[in-house]
Amino acid sequence: MLDKAILHKLLRHGYVGAKHTALENVSKGFPRHMCKELMKTAEKLIKKGFIVLKPTGYGTQVSLNPLKMAEIERIIKDP
Repeated sequence: MLDKAILHKLLRHGYVGAKHTALENVSKGFPRHMCKELMKTAEKLIKKGFIVLKPTGYGTQVSLNPLKMAEIERIIKDP
């Protein structure tokens, strides 16, 4: 369920491909007690290739993988 929420949040804000946000921002908007679990889920999504990392001089940035958008949208729409 958390993976669906993370993917939906990134898609809703338009963080796809070249538009990215800080990895720490993934947990914003969720309850504070879920922060560690959200970060673990984000790491799993990175390993699966749904989220791509972009190292920058001001921190690690993340965005959705544009090559997997069809699969991401299918995951989000599944009940």
